Amino acid sequence: MDDYQNPIPGKTYVSPPITDFSGSGRRLRIANRMIDQEQSFALGTERNEVVLRRTHGGDVQLQLKFWDIDRSIKLITLQTYNSATDKPHNASISLTGNEIDQFILMLRHVQHTALSSNGRTVISDSPTPLDELTSSDLKEVVASRSAEIADILLDTVTESDLVAIGYRRSQLAHFERLLYETGFAASEATRLKKRGLEAVWQNFFEQNHWIFGYALTLIWHDSLGERKLEQVVSGSSLVKHGKRSDAVLASRAAISNVCLVEIKKPDTDLLDYREHYRPGCWRVSQEMAGAVSQAQITLDYAVRELQSSFKLTDDRGFPQGNDIFAYQPRCYLIVGRTDQFSGEHGVNRDQLRSFELFRSSVKRPEIVTYDELYERTKMIIEAD
Repeated sequence: MDDYQNPIPGKTYVSPPITDFSGSGRRLRIANRMIDQEQSFALGTERNEVVLRRTHGGDVQLQLKFWDIDRSIKLITLQTYNSATDKPHNASISLTGNEIDQFILMLRHVQHTALSSNGRTVISDSPTPLDELTSSDLKEVVASRSAEIADILLDTVTESDLVAIGYRRSQLAHFERLLYETGFAASEATRLKKRGLEAVWQNFFEQNHWIFGYALTLIWHDSLGERKLEQVVSGSSLVKHGKRSDAVLASRAAISNVCLVEIKKPDTDLLDYREHYRPGCWRVSQEMAGAVSQAQITLDYAVRELQSSFKLTDDRGFPQGNDIFAYQPRCYLIVGRTDQFSGEHGVNRDQLRSFELFRSSVKRPEIVTYDELYERTKMIIEAD
C-alpha cells in the first residue's frame, strides 16, 4: 500500500494529525521518505587503520515527527534497511530537541561557509561581527538569507519605492540606447509613428519628466499638474493657441515658479565644424544659434503673457492648486553631445573652449548637452 507507513522512494508521505501520547494534548504528524541506495559506505578497520568501505546498498528511511500547529520538529529518525530481507537494521539514529538544532546548524555551516582550499576550517557558532565580514562573507550571507533580507527591505522600503526604482533604471537604460546605440532612435520613430528624432525625444521626456526634475538643477521641477510637458505659453496663457515650449515645468516648493525647457536633438552640431572663424576660435552652429534664440523668444513671450503669476484651471475652468509665479523663470536648452569635440587622438581644446565660453556667456537658456543630462541622471539613479 502506497502510504506513509509503507513509503516508496521518490515521495514524501505525511500522516494525518495524531494526538501526542505524552499527555500534552498537542497533535503531531509523521513524515516519512524512503531513499533507495544502490551502494553505500561504512567505516571499517584494517591493520589498526580506519578505512571507508563500499557496501551493497539498501534502503534508508528518514522520519520526521513534527507538531501540527507550528511545524516545529520534535524528532528525527534515520533508519537503514537490509537490502536482502527488506528488514530494518537494529541500529538507528534519532535526534531530538537541541540535537535537531545542532544538526541543522551543522548542515548550514557545511553548505554556506567558505572552506580553506588546503588546510582545516573551524566554523564558530558565534556570529562574526559585521565589521569583520569580508565581501565574500557578505555574498554568502545574501545567498543563504535572501528571503529574510528581502523581507527586511520590504519593511523599510515600500513596494512602490522598489517599483519606482526599477522603472527608472529601465528608463535610464532606454535613455542610453536612444543616445548611443546607432539606429535605435530611428527604429523608435518608426515604432512610435513619430515624425523625426526630435519627436522621439519629446515622447521620451513626456514619459519621464522626472529626469528634468532630478537632473537639471538642485531645485525639484515637475510638470504642471496632469498636463503634458509641451505647452503653449504665448497668446494663450496655457489655454489658447500660441507659442509652444517643449516642456513647461514648475518648481516644487512652498512657492512654485515656472521653468521652460527647449528640446533639440543629440546630433545637433554645437559648433560650425566646417572651418574655424579665426585661429583657435570656433563659432556656434546655425542650429545652436537658432535654438538659443528660439528659447529666448519663447521665454520672453511667456514672461509678458503670464505676467507675474497664473493659476491652473481644469477643463471646466475651476482653479487647481496654488498660484504659479513667473518671476525670472529658469530656462534650459537640451542639445547636442560633448563628444563632438573628441577625435581619434583626444579632445579638440579649441573647440571645447569656444563652446564653454559661449555657454557661460548665455545666462538664459542654460545649455545642457544630452550626455551631461544622461550622466547626472545615471549618477542619481545609481545612488538610489
